[in-house]
Amino acid sequence: MSEGPTIHIEVTRAEAGLRLDRLLQARIPWRSRPSLRALVNSGEVLLNGRGAKPARRVLAGDRVATSVRDPRPLSHQSLPRELSVLADDPDFLAVDKPAGLSTHPTGRHLRDNVLSALRWRYGEPPPHPVHRLDLETSGVLLCSRSREAHRVLALQFERREVEKHYLAMVVGRLEQESGVFSGALGRDGGSEVRVRMRAGAGSGAPARTDFRVVARWQEFSLLCLRPYTGRQHQIRAHLAEAGHAVVGDKIYGPDERNFLAHLAGRLPEAARRGLLLDRHALHAAALRFRHPRTDAPIEVRAPLPADLGGFIEGLGPALGWAPGGDLLQEGGGRMSLKGLGGTLPLL
Repeated sequence: MSEGPTIHIEVTRAEAGLRLDRLLQARIPWRSRPSLRALVNSGEVLLNGRGAKPARRVLAGDRVATSVRDPRPLSHQSLPRELSVLADDPDFLAVDKPAGLSTHPTGRHLRDNVLSALRWRYGEPPPHPVHRLDLETSGVLLCSRSREAHRVLALQFERREVEKHYLAMVVGRLEQESGVFSGALGRDGGSEVRVRMRAGAGSGAPARTDFRVVARWQEFSLLCLRPYTGRQHQIRAHLAEAGHAVVGDKIYGPDERNFLAHLAGRLPEAARRGLLLDRHALHAAALRFRHPRTDAPIEVRAPLPADLGGFIEGLGPALGWAPGGDLLQEGGGRMSLKGLGGTLPLL
C-alpha cells in the first residue's frame, strides 16, 4: 500500500459470499465500483493481510484494509458517540447500543456508528461487532477483541447457540400469554420499501420467534421475545403479520410511506405524532452465550432505555403483568421499571 490503511472492514455474516469489490462498494459508497476494482487490482486493498482479486468471495470474519480515505472533514457533529459498556473482558466487549446509532459504517452513517465509536475509544484494531442490531433498536451488542474470539463467537451465532432476548412494546392487547411465530420470512415484493420483509412469503426462509406477554394495557402489550433464527427484521415482521406492530415502527407500522418520508427528511409532524415514539420500541434486553476461550456461560443485560421507560410510565397502571419472574408490583398496579431493567424474566 502506498499509504497506511485508513479504513478497516470486518465482514459480517450478512455480507459473507459477496465479491470483494461489491463489499467495498457497499462500505465505501463515495467511491465508484470501477475505481474500487482498480484499487484492488493495484494492491491497495488487503484481504486478511494479503492482496486479492475483485471477484474473490469474502467470508464472515474476513478483515479488509484499504488506504481509501474519507474525503469529508471530521466535524464536531460527526464525532462518534460515547458507548455504555455492559461487560469488558480480554476476549469480548458488550456495549449498550443506543437507538439511532448504526452498528457498522454505511453511506448515511460513515462516522456515526458503533465501529467508529469503538475505534475512537480503543484505537486500532478496535473491538468488532459480532452481530448487528437495526438502527433504531437499542440494547446489548456483542463485540470481539481478537480474531479468534470473533471466529468462535460468530460460529455460536451461526449455529444458533446464542440466546437473544428482546423487549417490545406493541400495539394492541395480546390475550394469549405466550406462543410462537413461525411464518417464513421473505422480501415483500409488493412494498415500496426495498428492505421490508413479509411473514408467510412463499419463497421465504424458515423463521421462529417465541414470545411471552410481560404486561398488558388497554391498547398496548409489552412482550419478551426470543428469536431462534436471525432473519432480517424477524421480530418486527412477525409481530406485524400477527396484527401487533411494534410501537413507532415506520416500516411495519400504520403506513410504510412514513419510512420513505423519514429517510427523505420530510416526515409530517402529524405522522410523527401518530407513531407515538421517534423510534421503534424494540430493545435487545439480554444475550446469553459461551465465553470464546473458557466456554463458561455468559449473560449480559442492558437496562431499559429512558425513552421506552418513559413511554411505559405514561401508560399508567398495567391491567396485568407476567406471573412469577422478577417483575415487581408497585402501588396502583404499576410495574417496576427497575425490575424490567435489571431482573427481567426471560423466556
